[in-house]
Amino acid sequence: MKKNTYPTRRTSFRSSFFASVLAVLLILSFIHPSAQAISDIEVNSARALLMEPASGEVLYAKNADEHANPASLTKIMTALLVLEYGNLNEMVTVSTSALEGLHPAGSSADMKIGEEMSLNHLLYCILITSGNDACNVAAEHIAGSVPAFVNLMNTRAKELGCENTHFMNTHGLTQDDHYTTVNDIYKIILEALKHPLFLEICNTASITIPATNKSEERYFYTTNHLISPLKVPDYLYPYAKGIKTGYTSAAGHCLASSAEKNGLFLISIVMGAEKEEETGRIMSFVDTKNLFEWAFSNFSYQTVISSKEPIVEAKVRLAQDTDYVVLNTSRSVEALLPNDFDPADVEREITIYNEDEITAPITKGQKLGEISLTYKGRNYGTLGLVALNSIQRDQVLYYMDRVEQFMAQKWVRIALFGLAALLVIYIIIVIIYNSRRRRQQRSSRYQGNSRRRRR
Repeated sequence: MKKNTYPTRRTSFRSSFFASVLAVLLILSFIHPSAQAISDIEVNSARALLMEPASGEVLYAKNADEHANPASLTKIMTALLVLEYGNLNEMVTVSTSALEGLHPAGSSADMKIGEEMSLNHLLYCILITSGNDACNVAAEHIAGSVPAFVNLMNTRAKELGCENTHFMNTHGLTQDDHYTTVNDIYKIILEALKHPLFLEICNTASITIPATNKSEERYFYTTNHLISPLKVPDYLYPYAKGIKTGYTSAAGHCLASSAEKNGLFLISIVMGAEKEEETGRIMSFVDTKNLFEWAFSNFSYQTVISSKEPIVEAKVRLAQDTDYVVLNTSRSVEALLPNDFDPADVEREITIYNEDEITAPITKGQKLGEISLTYKGRNYGTLGLVALNSIQRDQVLYYMDRVEQFMAQKWVRIALFGLAALLVIYIIIVIIYNSRRRRQQRSSRYQGNSRRRRR
């Protein structure tokens, strides 16, 4: 089962022409701009991914498995390991080795050798101001050394199924053999989101780091212009929540972000975006905002199949006042789909268990089959088909069926055949016996008559 008015000759050419144009414009006015296909969205970034994590639905993908330098998106993995292995209340002391080898032009939280700071505040320095120094300080505290922490990053990436990722440092500065993909960054983000503090920090527009033994209070502002207009007001997007920016000349502009609108939560990752020379627009923010707006305008949760919908009728034997039962699904299925989704386009593969042997009584909710749902090549699962209502058994039909089944048994047929054969033999014997007896009687009468004549 699946799924006139005509112009008169007096009408001038000019009036006909304008009437046609008006009709076309009227038709076009009813075409909603959101009715565009997925391929219609223009994304300038070299790589992009838009996901709905609740269902795992891929709304948009561009070069999603292509290796690229992630720049500071690397810090998402660094932050994840801090959350997993660290005690955020512990105080951390900045060592000389933690600050060695950092590029002086790289982003920094202005950490000083010997400075003491809580791991919690280090995490804010990593995710908000994108401090490369804070990453190494936290890494040494967690793993004992930066190289040991990097090994931990790669091990964790493998555990999360990141098959196209390899880290060489904690912060994302350009380095040979340091790469990942938007698909793998998405997997890391999903794991990080299991920690509520992660998104809370990522969505913080500014933070005041308390004074330490080496520094006065520091004020840091997010580098994510989608969530704060303090530095650049042009990109503010009210539905955005975090997550992390990144930039190097090799990586281009990168941005991982999430957004929520009308109960729909989305994750976007773009990498390799450019900054337009003429306008100065940073396309990572433009692309991300466009992707979110496009998705929120074109997609919504739709009912693929409803548990209230009668799906199929199945024949029922020995039922009272009916010979079939109506089946529906054990539960409804909803999915994020285009707004113009038509349930009639869903392919349904129905299987009825023991289709010719379903016998009353049937209990409401009893599973009698299953249905598999597919829409445009994606399988939306297999559901049980259950009885919509109970069906009573007809006792007369039941007993007649019992007799019929009894008579249909092989040994019964053999026994009946044997009895029939015995009956035939008995009849034959009786016929033969009676025939002989009659002959004997006739012979006796004949002999008796003969003796009387001789006398």
